[in-house]
Amino acid sequence: MFSYLFSALPILLPLAFLVAAEWTFLRSLRRRDGKLDFFELGVLFSAVVSMYGIFPAIEYLAGGLSYSVLGEFRLFQAAPTPGQLSPIFWYYTIYLACFLWAYRKFRGTEKDRRRPIRGPDQKLLWVLVGAYACTYIFFAVLAAVWRLETPDTYGGSYLMYKGLPGGIEETANHMIGVAVLSQLVLMAFLVLNYQKYKRYIYLWLCIEFVSIGVFGVGSRTGLMVLLLTFIITYNRYVKRLTLRTVSWVGFGLLLLFIGLGAARALSSSAADRAFYLLGSGNEFDALFANAYDLKDLKATGQTSDIFPDIYFADIMRTVPDGLFRSEQMDPSQWYVQNFYPAYAEQGGGFAFGAISESIVGLGLFDLLWRALLVGWAFGTIRRVFVSGNNSFWNYVFYLWATIFSYQTFRVTTFNLLPRAFAMLLIWWIAKFLFGYFRDSERRFVLSRTAQMGNP
Repeated sequence: MFSYLFSALPILLPLAFLVAAEWTFLRSLRRRDGKLDFFELGVLFSAVVSMYGIFPAIEYLAGGLSYSVLGEFRLFQAAPTPGQLSPIFWYYTIYLACFLWAYRKFRGTEKDRRRPIRGPDQKLLWVLVGAYACTYIFFAVLAAVWRLETPDTYGGSYLMYKGLPGGIEETANHMIGVAVLSQLVLMAFLVLNYQKYKRYIYLWLCIEFVSIGVFGVGSRTGLMVLLLTFIITYNRYVKRLTLRTVSWVGFGLLLLFIGLGAARALSSSAADRAFYLLGSGNEFDALFANAYDLKDLKATGQTSDIFPDIYFADIMRTVPDGLFRSEQMDPSQWYVQNFYPAYAEQGGGFAFGAISESIVGLGLFDLLWRALLVGWAFGTIRRVFVSGNNSFWNYVFYLWATIFSYQTFRVTTFNLLPRAFAMLLIWWIAKFLFGYFRDSERRFVLSRTAQMGNP
């Protein structure tokens, strides 16, 4: 036993510091505010980062200092020693510690009073339903015009719109994000009027689960966004959940997320099983494997072509593709296409991650400023939300930032910037349509009043 612990020390040491940093952070917030909101932006994000660091460590330690063939294929094939893995785990720990320091410093001290939302007009419901329906109509028209067939494999779903002419492919990819954001806004509206729409809420969730049973597991994002939107809004504005309930809910969501991924892999056809070979591990292993793999690739000089373009990748995706001569770079696509081309041809991809960004960049220096910047940004968002006006759209933005905050660690640091444009698009369209219908109704009333006054 002593020999095992001594061999595992390079893993246990950063893991202990990571857990201690998270525990100290949570205790400090509870001491400062008198209570702890587990669905607060920074708290939820720090919990996610902690899980991304803890899960690969637990699997490695439980496997006798090795990764199983049933887990992440790249890690199993590399068969790393604790000393080789240790730098990556320290990167996770340092990132989390820097984020926690910056977030706590900039989040403010004003208590979240959970003021009720200044109720959105009930007529907005039809605008939101119409916007959500339009996303389905868009994809139905797209499939009819270009005669697109539903792919037989999950990997093929990522290639479904590839090769469409002009800006159609880019528009289709953006509309997928718009559809998910529309779900978020609509679900938030319904839960804020929970007593009135609770039957429709549960019916909607039941339909989502039934569709998984009938059509199989596709992308998990839509379902998880719906569930998180419901739980966070319910806890904040309907009924505060107890610590025990939050623990069970969090554990259930984690099992659901991992279970759906496993079910998707097990139910795949023989033609699609190769797609899951590299991605057979869970979400946490895949991100860790990216960082470990890219560390070795950088040491052999195979990542030089992404530097310094990686610093502008997210910002460039906020402008339409083709506006500039140079193509927009996606670090995830660059990685899989350069080093796993066969996997890429089947529609596979890896999420990349903020740790991987730092590794292919300037190393520890990148890690520090990325974590501090995200901590400052999320702390500022939380402070402004708590102290600002309690409008529906302000809450929706805070909710969106909370649910998708993990993307700044899972994908790239500035990943939310192009996504924010989709959020602004939904807000602008909803505001325009709502204003248009309201003005139309006002003109109709004035017209009728004038007619009655002048028989």
